[in-house]
Amino acid sequence: MSTRIEIKEECAPSINLLIQNCCDPLIQEIIPFGIPEIPPIGAFSDIDGNCWTLLGTTEDEVNSIRKSMGQYGSCATCLDENPCPENLRVDSCCATFATIFSSTLPGVGVGDTFSDTFGFCWTVTGTTPAPINGVVSVASIYLAEDCTTCLGDNICPTIYSITSCCQSRCNLNLRVELFTTLDQLGGGVPGEIFLDTLGFCWQISLSPMVDFTLLTGSFIQYDSSYVDCEVCVENNYDCNTPVFYTIKNCITQEIAIVQAPFGYSVGNSLKLNFTTDLTPQCWEIISWDRTSLPTKIIEEIFNCFKNCITCANG
Repeated sequence: MSTRIEIKEECAPSINLLIQNCCDPLIQEIIPFGIPEIPPIGAFSDIDGNCWTLLGTTEDEVNSIRKSMGQYGSCATCLDENPCPENLRVDSCCATFATIFSSTLPGVGVGDTFSDTFGFCWTVTGTTPAPINGVVSVASIYLAEDCTTCLGDNICPTIYSITSCCQSRCNLNLRVELFTTLDQLGGGVPGEIFLDTLGFCWQISLSPMVDFTLLTGSFIQYDSSYVDCEVCVENNYDCNTPVFYTIKNCITQEIAIVQAPFGYSVGNSLKLNFTTDLTPQCWEIISWDRTSLPTKIIEEIFNCFKNCITCANG
């Protein structure tokens, strides 16, 4: 009789790098640690001439690969030699809809078509100095092709609205509304009331959206089903629960994280000031979560607007 003892080592989580684009701070990527010529601190330019700054390390999974063409002490010094390129004008292959994406999309140029990780196909029609309207990641690229091949490989996803069980803080006659797909939501059926993984309650629209729109609720994930909104809210976070909002300055494009009560929607613009800067400025809501650490502390929220344009005119 013999006994064999196996000793198994647990794999240590890999340490990767979190980087942020110097021209569009909303764009962050996770790249492997230890790529040659990429410094552990400071900034670098990639092979396409985009500048990136190192935010720190993370155990989250890699979602991009960038090769360094030069090291710099900061975004400012990198941008001195590598000015921000124009962004990409794109047309949806799924509907009559045009928007602007970042030129940092790897391998994508004018005349190309690509699918994003949500399953939508886009064709690049030109460039523009105008700011981006949304953030996507590339799944597949179809070089110098129109929409035909991409649509043959990808079925355009169906978009649904999800409506919060809480009132909007921008308009008390409305509720917070976001747009997503059932696949991206990770569960649920049309018309269902559900709890998300952040502890808030929503209802999925009975019918898909008629008009195409960008996904504003891709960060919302399905947790469990409820019979109605009242029961869901009573058993989970109420509508005054604070969350951590990622916001973007409407003029400078600076990104910040602030704490405020739930109820401001993606795309809303807040006119506010901070404890460190009392000048009122307009900031756009990008997303929210329950775990981030604030980078700024709000002194006062003066008003809420539909978007940056109405905030600037208000």
